[in-house]
Amino acid sequence: MIRIFLIVLFSTFLFANDHHIKLKDCEVIRLSKLTDIVSCSNIDYLVEYDESDEQRGEVKKVTAVTVKDARVIKGH
Repeated sequence: MIRIFLIVLFSTFLFANDHHIKLKDCEVIRLSKLTDIVSCSNIDYLVEYDESDEQRGEVKKVTAVTVKDARVIKGH
């Protein structure tokens, strides 16, 4: 679970380096038991987790949300 989240976060940094976006003000907000939002500059990432034995399981879905568009990066 953590590996997948780190891969998504690392790919965000690679995307930002290619597009010259500064990711200084990134923050993670826990919206619910199985949902987080990672907010970096002009892009927000909605991260949904599978439920597994009263804990968060693996990442089920990651959606990148911008002002103009929302795209699923990883779907279960």
